[in-house]
Amino acid sequence: MRAPFLVVFVAVLVVLLSSSVALSGPLDKGSHELSGRFTFDRTSYSHKDYDDTAAETVIEFMPSYGYFVADNWELAFGVPIIYASDDFWGDWSQTIYGAQFGVLYHFNGGGTTVPYVGAGLGLASASDSEDTEYETMWVLPALVGGLRVFFTDSACLNFEAYYYHQMNGLFAEDITGHQIGLRAGFSVFL
Repeated sequence: MRAPFLVVFVAVLVVLLSSSVALSGPLDKGSHELSGRFTFDRTSYSHKDYDDTAAETVIEFMPSYGYFVADNWELAFGVPIIYASDDFWGDWSQTIYGAQFGVLYHFNGGGTTVPYVGAGLGLASASDSEDTEYETMWVLPALVGGLRVFFTDSACLNFEAYYYHQMNGLFAEDITGHQIGLRAGFSVFL
């Protein structure tokens, strides 16, 4: 249960260690954000008693839209699209589609580096190459802490840590999951 505290700790640390914080224009009330976040994971497996090896690949892309309801306060909606495959159990693949809703707060101080924290919820559905029936997975809470690095007045790179508490984890009833991760992306503000 220490995982949510890790995300909060990282977010607070980023805020304290940032010497310059946010630009003012893109984070003002009425601004719109279009963004994309990416995750790539490749894991190789081997068994100590066999010569066999296997590999798993996970690719995630999450386009999202945000609207600033007040200065520094953003309502966000994202659509995670995840593709996973492995050759451990034969040629198997899975596609996951979901939706995430959240609130972000940006620590705005006038520079080009912007720390932020957020919380939200999500849900996901899966299908695979073997037509397995899956439960809907719920994520509550979804916690995030990150840093935006602006390279123009209206575009930035995003780096974030996240924690997801999963209900129906692995899309199976009565499994709880705790997911911690890092991801990167970009944003354009309109």
